[in-house]
Amino acid sequence: KMRGGGAGGREGAKLEISYLSMIDGTGKEILAGKEENIKVVELDVWFANERAIVCSAPREDGEGDPLSGDGSDVMLFVAEDNLDEELEKLRAA
Repeated sequence: KMRGGGAGGREGAKLEISYLSMIDGTGKEILAGKEENIKVVELDVWFANERAIVCSAPREDGEGDPLSGDGSDVMLFVAEDNLDEELEKLRAA
């Protein structure tokens, strides 16, 4: 879910990702189990088009440019034409 604005920090587009399950390296689904275990991550969006999204995690101290430094706060999401095939390559044998 993308939305504009935001409290504190950067003004602009935000991306909120929530998840209640994950798939491990063997293809097994791990469920959150309870509503309080659902994880929510809010990201600042710096660029987005139909093929890629560049985001950064908000800094804990709320200070400084998140795009500076070693890039450890920056995430790049790219469109994958065949996601199932790429995920299969990553699965443990």
